[in-house]
Amino acid sequence: MKSNDKTRAKSSIPLNSIISVLQNPSKSKAGTELAEIMEITHYIDFFSRINKELQNTDFHRICCAHMTIEEYAKGIPIYKIGDTNSAFYFILSGSVSICLPTKLMNILHIPREYVLLVKNIVKSASEKENLEILDSLEQNIRKLFLDYIEQDLRIIEDLAVCKNRDISDTLTEGECFNIVGLFTDRLRSHNIITNEKTIVAVLSKSSFKKAISAYNDKRVSDRIDFLHKLPLFSTWSRISLAKILEQFTYNTYYRNQKIFTEGDLADSVIFIMSGEVKLTKSQITSKSLIEIGEFSSSPYSSSPLRLAKARKLILTSQLQLVVKGKNQIIGIDDMAEDFKPRSYSCICHTSRADVLILNRKVFMERVSRPEIMPYINNKKSSENLWLNERVEEIKSIDKFIGSVTSALEKPIKKKKKFKLRLESPPVLLFKSKKHVDERAYSSIPTSRVRKNSFDYRQKPETAPCSPKKMEVKRLPPPNFLMRYRKKRFSENTFLLTHLKNKSR
Repeated sequence: MKSNDKTRAKSSIPLNSIISVLQNPSKSKAGTELAEIMEITHYIDFFSRINKELQNTDFHRICCAHMTIEEYAKGIPIYKIGDTNSAFYFILSGSVSICLPTKLMNILHIPREYVLLVKNIVKSASEKENLEILDSLEQNIRKLFLDYIEQDLRIIEDLAVCKNRDISDTLTEGECFNIVGLFTDRLRSHNIITNEKTIVAVLSKSSFKKAISAYNDKRVSDRIDFLHKLPLFSTWSRISLAKILEQFTYNTYYRNQKIFTEGDLADSVIFIMSGEVKLTKSQITSKSLIEIGEFSSSPYSSSPLRLAKARKLILTSQLQLVVKGKNQIIGIDDMAEDFKPRSYSCICHTSRADVLILNRKVFMERVSRPEIMPYINNKKSSENLWLNERVEEIKSIDKFIGSVTSALEKPIKKKKKFKLRLESPPVLLFKSKKHVDERAYSSIPTSRVRKNSFDYRQKPETAPCSPKKMEVKRLPPPNFLMRYRKKRFSENTFLLTHLKNKSR
């Protein structure tokens, strides 16, 4: 069926140049010519999924080299229902229609002339495909397009039970169809008919198989080049590397995925082809005898703790030792002893990391040659020495940071505020209409007396005062103001006595 991607930008490459490139044989297409075809095809769903999975455009380039060109007039079918067409098509110009024969639309039973055809289509879809004979790369690519394969199977099932499904659609320039033909041997379940003069780029199933084998050969060559650049294999011939490459295991890891953990048996050596990995080591931060939350929920238990589940709880943190990248080797230092546990963990640090893994037995039998042993021994001793120094350095840094943070987290003691003790007791003000008279009344401060204690120097409780004579309590004024008031009070008393003597 068709691709789901319909939106794309118009290409600036003229159609005539693309046609002339596709007409050339695959081996005679230059790199710049292949770049033009890749530019107009990289956005379609078929190649975008493959490029995302493989993380490179090498397979896309090889497929573009194996593409050919076909031209159809208006009203000519590219393939009909029941055909064994197994090619992938990309429309360069023109448009096509996806449809069913008119006699198979809006029917209650299959017409007589189509009974045998529908039986053959259903039989081809029901046959189990032998996926074991497929290459591992082809199996991985096939998994990317299971939605297209299942969609085509549903159309065949609806056709067998006369379920009227409307699959009619129009495909224009820049769209592709028949991805299913590259991965299955089913008969086609629909018609593809041109609406106008149409030019398409074609990738046949046989060319697709050739592209897969060419990509595998290139991948093997790249791995041999990678191993030959390492000091461990620099003296080896390419034939020897090609033989031992069969013993390697190629794996891909993604971010935060563990390659191995601390304490695992050191049974392999890891060679980083691309990406980065980080080495971490666990450190004990705290210990507790009983795990938090292990309390008994039964009201009849004699002990508040469930001793059956009491256990020693150890909290650990991960120390990041180092980040290693391309062309580096991990695990040589663990090859010295049999069944030695890993002294650190290895975790993928980037979005993707491709590694080659070699078994310890093969490494000791075939790689540990006499001329390479000095390099291996030097690598072992330097790795062990560096690891111990790095762990001690990180622990000292963490200890220093912990002491600084604990000092900063301590609460700052507030300085005590010194309060001025008043020399004079609180004052009672008696207000009246004629004059204001201040009289001192000594008493014990209320802050030093308990609420329920009896103070014999305080006045007994009386009835509330009249509005003419109200009793207002307030705190005593500061010392300097008290002295000023005493001076004014003495002057007022002098004037009052003087006026009284005159009135007599």
